[in-house]
This record gives sequence, structure tokens and C-alpha cells, in this order.
Amino acid sequence: MLKKYVITVCVLSMLFIAACDRKNVNDIYSMQSESSSYEQQTSAKENKVISEGYVQCTQDDKPLLIAQGDEYTAISNGSRKKMLTFKINHNLYMECFEFLGRILQNNRWSDNKMKQMLKIELERAFRSSGFWLSLMIGMLISIIQYIQKVIPAVSEILLPMKDKLAIPVCVHQTWIAMGDGWYYTLFVRLIPLLAVIPYAVTYYTDNKKGIVHNYYSRTNKINYLLAKWMAVFITGGMTAIIPLMVNLMATSAVLPSFIALDYIISCNANGMWSYILYSHPYIYYILSFILQFICAGLIATVSLLISQYVINAFIVLLFPSVLCEFMNATAGWLPTRKLKALAPWRLFRIDQLAVKYWQTYVIFICTILVMDLVVYVWRGVKDDVL
Repeated sequence: MLKKYVITVCVLSMLFIAACDRKNVNDIYSMQSESSSYEQQTSAKENKVISEGYVQCTQDDKPLLIAQGDEYTAISNGSRKKMLTFKINHNLYMECFEFLGRILQNNRWSDNKMKQMLKIELERAFRSSGFWLSLMIGMLISIIQYIQKVIPAVSEILLPMKDKLAIPVCVHQTWIAMGDGWYYTLFVRLIPLLAVIPYAVTYYTDNKKGIVHNYYSRTNKINYLLAKWMAVFITGGMTAIIPLMVNLMATSAVLPSFIALDYIISCNANGMWSYILYSHPYIYYILSFILQFICAGLIATVSLLISQYVINAFIVLLFPSVLCEFMNATAGWLPTRKLKALAPWRLFRIDQLAVKYWQTYVIFICTILVMDLVVYVWRGVKDDVL
């Protein structure tokens, strides 16, 4: 019996000694304090703090923000291998735990962060109600035009040949971008708004609600900013061309697709790519869709530029539309024809009732790209949001 008591006392003593030797959460704070009893030496040259049983850490180590309530297990790589398991009961900003980064290396944030960030932003964008609302508005205009213009034309394909020699009704004079009526004019005027609604305002709301703190603690600022820019650009461009593509395909399914040189086709003979339109019309449409995708996407990114300067989401949402209408009103005052063509109502049109110039598109695209790079990306990286 005495032997059992002796063994029990020995075991309890060993456990007590081992427990006293373990490091607790208070040791985490002592590692960062100059008055810590664990601090043995400080190198002013390399700014390193070396503590027994811990890894060496420098101020250049990437900070990790550990969420409240999370449990972590870290293993030191000093002379003595020790394991420390702790739970964060209060938010703790960690600057020195390089070994925690290795614990998180299987996390999605550590493996190709830019790709993961872009995937998350695109998933948020395509699942947002704004994207589907914008797409529905564009599709509504396209469907109304199809019902009121295309369907009646199907039963009257040969009507132009009845009283005079003229070409039958065809796709290239009937679908929304080349036909007459208010439908396409309304759609073009709404493009700056339709491009912004899906996702452009989220950069403002992410900053206002503090969501960026969660992103910036797990990835570089540049990854988040570029992923946000690409998501806004892609969704803005898609909402500008999808309704037009659907209308063109639906019209091509019910009307003949030949083209002739006459006054009915809405394109000047000296317009940009006009020779492609009259020889390979669908190649012309594809090129126009690509150009419109780029311009609409860039217009959507304008909201990202002003998100850092305003305090109202409606200003972020409406600013591109107001800017485009201002350009429509003032572009006529510019000295040259190529500068006058900067009016968005001309840039966004596929037909060429007014001649378009490739130099105009180069100026438009380069101007917005430079502003995005300098104002949005550069300042976004420099600003401190923590």
C-alpha cells in the first residue's frame, strides 16, 4: 500500500514540474515585452529578439491576425522541442510568430493567394443581387425590342420588295444595335449605371464595414485590390454585352443574315472597321463586343477611384453615370474630331451613325488605366486601414 502511495506522489510531482515548465498565453505577451524575464539578448543591428525555447523573430515577419476563439498549436524549433497549445480569448495582434505561419501553410490563404483572392471576389460578384438585377434590366430592354421589332419583321421579310426594289428584311438592320427605335439609345445611356450596379460599390462597403481587415490580415493589400479591380471590370463588361449578344443570336435565328450596301445599314463607309462589317459582319460584331466589354468594365472601375474620397454609397454608384453625361454634354467643345468622339454615347455604340476612331479608344482606355493604377492601386496599397 505504501508503495502505491509513493508511486502516486512521484507521478504527481513529475506532472506538477512538467506543468510548471509549460508556457502559457502570458508568455506570448512576455515575448514582445522588453521587460520579459524570457528575453535574453537583443541585437540592435538585426532587430532580433531571441528567447529560450522559441524561434527567432524579426519585425519584418508578416503579421498574422488570429481570430478570437481560435485554438493553435505551435512547435518551437530551438534546442529543445516544445509544443504550445493556446486559445485566443481576446483579439491578439501577433507580429513575431513565424512558426504560426507554418501551421497555417495548408490554409487556402497561403497557397497562391492571388488566385484564391480572385476566386473569392468573382464568387461574391456573380452571386450578388446587383449583378442579376443589372443583367435583368439589360435583358428587359433587349426582350422588349425583340418583341416589338424583330417578331413583326419575321412575317414581313419580303414587304420592302412589294412596292419598290429593295433588299428583304435581315438581321443587320433589325437587331437592337443596328435597328431603329429608342431601345438601343436607352441601353447605351444606361451602360454606365448597369456596369456599376453589380459589384463596384463593394470596395466602399468593404472599407466602411471593416471587411478589409479580414482580407489584409491574410493576404497582401495588392492581392485584394487587384482581385477587386478584376471582379468589377469583368462584371461591368458582362452586363454591357450579354443582353446584346442574346438579342443578336435570337434575331439571327429567325431572320436572314445577308448584308448589302444601302442606306439602311447604320454604319458610315469611312467608319472604324466598316470594311469588316460589309465583308464579315459577325467578326465586326465580335470585335465591337470586345471593345464594349473593355470600355464598360473600365467605366465601372471609376467607382473604385472615388470610393476613397466620398462617404456615401449612392455617390459611388451614380458618379460614373454623371461623369458620362457630363462628357456627352461637353465633348462637342473639344477642338478635334477624335477628341469629340470621346463622348460615351459614341464610344458605347456598335453602329456608327457618327464615325468612331481607334485613337479615341486608345485615349479613353489609357486614361482610365493610368488613373486606376495611380489613384486606386498605389494609394490603396499606401493607405493604412488597420
